[in-house]
Formats: sequence, C-alpha cells, structure tokens
Amino acid sequence: MHGNNLHMPTLLIKNGFRFFFYISEPKFKTPHIHVERRSSGCIAVFWLEPYVSLQRSRGFNRKEIAIAQMIVLEHKIEFKRKYYELIKPQHKQ
Repeated sequence: MHGNNLHMPTLLIKNGFRFFFYISEPKFKTPHIHVERRSSGCIAVFWLEPYVSLQRSRGFNRKEIAIAQMIVLEHKIEFKRKYYELIKPQHKQ
C-alpha cells in the first residue's frame, strides 16, 4: 500500500492514476475504489462488486475511464481484499 494518509490510503499508483479509499466515508452497500489524476482534478469511483463498473466520474475522458477501468480489473482481487480489511470493519453494526 502506498501513501501515508490513514484516512485516504493509496493502494496503487499506475499510469498517472491514484487508486484509493476514503476510510471515513459513509457506508456504501457495494465495495468500491476511488481513482484520481491529481494534476488534473479528475476523479472517478468504480464499483468492485458484483463486477467492475463505473459508478461516477468527473473530468476524465472516455479513453482515461477505459484505462482506469482496465487497471481496476487487473487489481480487483487486491482492491476488494483491502476494502474488506480497511473499510468494512469501520461499519460493523
């Protein structure tokens, strides 16, 4: 895991994209990952279950979304494992 921010741990930096979670965000029903390109202010969220799909995006063009989605697909198992390790314990009922 990259980065030192405990509230927004970076899981991966690849092709200029940063893939991360917000630890303290409100509970989501579906595991997801945030993607940003810091220099541009672009951001997107991808669902990880039941399959990788775009939840929302701002500023990315179609090609960038396709590249980010391919990276999410490549790392889906790792991202889901980290999601359940880092996020779900915060929202136990």
